[in-house]
Amino acid sequence: KEEKIIVTGASGGIGNSIVMKLNKLVLVRLFLLSKLVVLFHFDYLLSIGFIGVDLFFVISGFLITLLLLKTQGSFKKAYSHFLARRALRIFPLYYFALLILYLVTQPIVKDNMVYLLTYTFNYRLPFISDGNPVRYLWSLSLEEQYYLFWPLFVLALKNCPKLLMALVSFIIVYRS
Repeated sequence: KEEKIIVTGASGGIGNSIVMKLNKLVLVRLFLLSKLVVLFHFDYLLSIGFIGVDLFFVISGFLITLLLLKTQGSFKKAYSHFLARRALRIFPLYYFALLILYLVTQPIVKDNMVYLLTYTFNYRLPFISDGNPVRYLWSLSLEEQYYLFWPLFVLALKNCPKLLMALVSFIIVYRS
């Protein structure tokens, strides 16, 4: 299902060129992610697959921030709709996979069920050894935390663009 992104232009009309550019950026994100994730699984050939995850987060962050800054109308309604769509897309398969792993008695899943159920597994992962069959779930945890909290920061700082830029700059420097 294709989502329409509506952004109001400077003249008050719909910014069709911005919509087209955002749709192309979504396609670029999907293309890069799919190719670089495949490379990640062939790490012995070329060890740059991790870049796919980083690029995915950067492009996703840009898209969601731009959309939040350009939101017309009720932020609460748009944010609730966004979270509901995301939950319907991610949660059923995620929790079904956890159930299957629990039923086939994966000890790592049983020992970390609270972290996995609450999307806080990224905080637990550094304390687990390498033989972890669910180690990749850290990225879903981070994604959920980001999509839950980042919009609130953007909303709070929407009228203070310099402070928002300072926060983004801090995150970039801290990440480096």
